[in-house]
Amino acid sequence: MDTICTQKSGRTTNQPVMNKKFLLTLCLLFIGTMGFSQENTWDQKESFVIKRERSASFAIGGIGYVCAGLDSVVRNDLWQYDPAFDAWTQLADLPSTVRRNPVSFSINGKGYVGTGHSGQYSSTGVNLKDFWEYDPILNSWVQKADYPGGGGNGVYFATGFATTSYGYIACGKKAASTYASDLWRYDPVADSWLQRASFPGGERYNLMNFVINDTAYVGFGSDQDIFRKDLWAYDEISNSWQQRADCNGDARAAGGSFTLNGRGFICCGVDGGFEEDLWEYNSAKDQWKIRAYFPTDGRRYGISFALNNKGYFGAGKGSFGKKRSFYEYFPMSQFGWMMEELNVNELNSSLVTVAPNPIESSAIVCWDDAISISHGTLYNMAGSNVGDFKADGNQIKLDRSNHPSGMYLLTLFNQNNKALLTKKISLK
Repeated sequence: MDTICTQKSGRTTNQPVMNKKFLLTLCLLFIGTMGFSQENTWDQKESFVIKRERSASFAIGGIGYVCAGLDSVVRNDLWQYDPAFDAWTQLADLPSTVRRNPVSFSINGKGYVGTGHSGQYSSTGVNLKDFWEYDPILNSWVQKADYPGGGGNGVYFATGFATTSYGYIACGKKAASTYASDLWRYDPVADSWLQRASFPGGERYNLMNFVINDTAYVGFGSDQDIFRKDLWAYDEISNSWQQRADCNGDARAAGGSFTLNGRGFICCGVDGGFEEDLWEYNSAKDQWKIRAYFPTDGRRYGISFALNNKGYFGAGKGSFGKKRSFYEYFPMSQFGWMMEELNVNELNSSLVTVAPNPIESSAIVCWDDAISISHGTLYNMAGSNVGDFKADGNQIKLDRSNHPSGMYLLTLFNQNNKALLTKKISLK
């Protein structure tokens, strides 16, 4: 039998509100009992083959790649990391000049590496502008159109990223005290470059970036005198930039970055000293949150990529020289993120009721007139969407369907698809 709820008006005052510390403890205990103890953790993996910094790194089809960089000398070698075997394998060398601080990205199953500097020191080499495509199936390289930015003379310390269809190179260093702010788009089909709207944060190098749903988020870095922690979102359709929230952590440059489950991450870096923290960016809320600290000393110029919804960071240079250790980061699951939201939103959810709860066959979700809700989504313990329910007036009818018994989370959204709050739902 359906449960009927009466529409309310005004704030309910006779319902108890949970103590926040108690609720947080409850959430943590709940997560632990449900097998989420491995979330937000780092695990050490097979170290890179040699102490190395300033390399290019990218991912294709669940495999990581590291190219060029600096150890005792400047290199042009290529290595792949296979997470299934936790092993490194050497592949075909980049058939060009050795280099450090190049850019890299991947598009449609191909890797791209280019620019950089040929010398161990700026005074002993030259800027590079050549650009190369790597085919992992053939294990071969093909030279592509030179990068035209940096005044046409090459660039190093730039940042590279890719959307579904295009690659981009932004900013970088053109000479000892000369920097760039330009942005160039690479079309792999036409093998051509097109200049786009310059980075609005000004001339800069050693930036970090990540891409979420084809929107690039670029920031941090240094303009030689000042380390930064700003973040800018680039929309390739409108060719425009929008400033987003500064990171809550320290300003920094030359850290690692990757994207996992629709969230952006930046790790370590340098601000004069070496940073050891990991920050997660939620683009929907324009918010930063601290995550598990890197498990060893901080470092700069490391290698980073995402493989199979896990982040990887390692090698680089720390306080005591170059490194080769390499680590895997396991992020919060979607369910874990929901539990975090629950800790915040459940405190203000007295205006929403679910009856009956636990549910045998169906239930009615009701809310106060002051709240505008368009729909709700039910998630299981694995964080999977198991049902969407449209609002009818100030209520939603939940049908159990064939879902097994257990704990679920119901997230309620407004007309702009913004999550308002989350309720715990139990199915008998």
